[in-house]
Amino acid sequence: MASDPSVHSIEWRSDPAQTHVVSVGISRYDIGGNFTLPRAAEHALQFAEWARFSGGVKPENIHLFLSDGNPGAFDDRLKKARIDRRPATSQEINGFIDKQLKNYSGDLLYLFWSGHGSISENRDRILFFEDLTADFERALDLNHLLVRLRSEPHGKFRLQLAYVDACANRFEELRFKISAGKDLPGVGKLVTSVRQVFFLAADSGREAMAGEFSGAVLGALKDERERGRLWPPDPDAVREAVRPIFEQMHQRPVQIAWSTKAGDEYGEEVSGDLPASDYVNGVARAAGYPVRFLRRLVALAPAFTAQGSGGKRDDLYRQLSQQPAEPDRAGRLTPEVDLLRLIARAFESRRTDVLEGAIDDVAFTAELGRLSLLREARVRLTALATTMAELKKDYLATVIPLAAAPQRLSAATVDAMLDELTQIHSDDTFGFLWQFLLRVAARHPAAGAGIEQFVGQNSNQVVVRSIREDLQREQRFLLSITIEPEFGEHPLPRGVEARLLLAGTLTVVHAFPAKKVEDWSGAEQAAGEVVLAARKVVIDQYRKGEDALDIEFLLPEGSFSRAPDQFGLALRAKRATLGRLHSVIVRWRARLLEPSTTELAPWWAAAQRIDRKASGTVEWLDALRPDDADRVCTTCRGLLALGFLPEDEIEELIGAGFPFIAWLRSPPADGWAAFKKRFEVWAGGDAFELLPRRLRAIRQAPTDLGASLTMFWDDPEYARHWMPLQEPKV
Repeated sequence: MASDPSVHSIEWRSDPAQTHVVSVGISRYDIGGNFTLPRAAEHALQFAEWARFSGGVKPENIHLFLSDGNPGAFDDRLKKARIDRRPATSQEINGFIDKQLKNYSGDLLYLFWSGHGSISENRDRILFFEDLTADFERALDLNHLLVRLRSEPHGKFRLQLAYVDACANRFEELRFKISAGKDLPGVGKLVTSVRQVFFLAADSGREAMAGEFSGAVLGALKDERERGRLWPPDPDAVREAVRPIFEQMHQRPVQIAWSTKAGDEYGEEVSGDLPASDYVNGVARAAGYPVRFLRRLVALAPAFTAQGSGGKRDDLYRQLSQQPAEPDRAGRLTPEVDLLRLIARAFESRRTDVLEGAIDDVAFTAELGRLSLLREARVRLTALATTMAELKKDYLATVIPLAAAPQRLSAATVDAMLDELTQIHSDDTFGFLWQFLLRVAARHPAAGAGIEQFVGQNSNQVVVRSIREDLQREQRFLLSITIEPEFGEHPLPRGVEARLLLAGTLTVVHAFPAKKVEDWSGAEQAAGEVVLAARKVVIDQYRKGEDALDIEFLLPEGSFSRAPDQFGLALRAKRATLGRLHSVIVRWRARLLEPSTTELAPWWAAAQRIDRKASGTVEWLDALRPDDADRVCTTCRGLLALGFLPEDEIEELIGAGFPFIAWLRSPPADGWAAFKKRFEVWAGGDAFELLPRRLRAIRQAPTDLGASLTMFWDDPEYARHWMPLQEPKV
């Protein structure tokens, strides 16, 4: 999956001057024998050189620990890079972490480690120092280091990226004389807004082929850096480049990702390091459930984990295995871990009915049903030819209109999205899941039939019918174009900005680069280019017709004599007027940039009187007299239509507080009386909120009604996506 530079710039962008790099490479251990890694020190030095020369990291911010058996082997390269090296001993590395690292701060902390590692008896990842001995005195607890780096006083780097090339096989298999010992210093208060992404060479219980992971990571980092000047290289892109290399191998790289802001892990795959056995991890992967889902089932069965519950678990074991329980089987594990393994056994053998029979609890049974639903949904989603970026757009379109919790918006995996969507309370328990799935199905019509069938079989048909109606209305796009003014005595445009949104939502489908302009001719050309680009997204990428795209212009004061609907577009086969291709409406920029000023009170008052879903009245204003305008402003409940050709008065009318105004820019061909009759028929044929779309239809077959009709549609109910705007500094 390709990296999206716009997403990268938001999530990962850092300053190389604010980057610190810790690189450790251990090729030789005191214990000797099989504990040698010829390429480890070389790879650690390559990582430091890459950060120095490709990334521009200052040499004093690179902390290199090497053990290679030949202290002078890298002297020339170290001198060229002006990087100092230190021994990779427990004293040096622990001393650096305890006394120096906590004093550094910046945008980004990189950690690279190439050496040997293992999984301790209590399932924590440990890394071996250079001075490892047969008696095994100490190791670095990687799990504890992650906690320290996101806590005071060490948590001074908002983004922390790590690549760890080390084995993760069980420590008891290594035949040391004693158990794994560790130093675990105290941990301070959790620091908010820290993000960690650790990419590890091997899953729990697995070995890593010597140096293969480091070589793949270094190659991916160099490739990503060569493609662009962004720093650091996108870790998601690096991960996606590395993983396919190991698809056919015994080794399986995994990622652990944490965000202290969300308060929990959100990594794409955190399979091996939630403390569970290899067996549970393997079953979870095969069954399509994260381990944390299975742990929820454990929490819902307190009678099976309470003191003295070993007999119940033994009985469940006999039902699932059809053989007597092993002697003292239940006593060897904690009740929680024991039940977790039994639940995994039930999923492996597809006998979850045994769990329902043994654990007679309504909440437990409901959770089993929910997990079954999530798995079926996941199978259908992963079978689509789509990307996580596309799924995230449909997910956000579903949850953003809600008062979404942070973890919902941070959901970055299929499992996390489905989990969040089925825990939002509504009249229909899984209504938001159906809404999400139907959005996805609409994006993939050829492969979406299976999703449609799945939704139909598992849902409340009345609710789904309502959802389908809402989505049918929603599958439109709105291109919002704002003209930035150059402030002065005679306002001129200075820039054109635009965003393509899902209509009726805050979801930005595409943000277009801002364009600088010097006059209205340049603004018209820039706006036309943006419209053509937006048409390409909607028609080519989303496979929608041009009638699914609405255009709005946010214009500055002094520019209402311009007619955006008359902008010319150079299409492939012809030249067309914008208003004939798309519905075009106009808004007043100043009103949305200053929503709290008292001058806007009439605007909000008028908006509250109007029923947008009703087709209805037209309030005519025949002349701009103060008493007449004040009366209409107070009483108008529909569309204000001007029975004259306005000049500067249009801005006074807009300022008086009317959400909807319609005016002609040239006299009607057969006079005002006939025009008013036709206009009232047209305006009364649809709800007010649909009238802007009707403009396109009448412009395709132009008459004196539509050829020069402009709609000012400045409605606070339909302006949410502009509210975050801030007035630019002069």
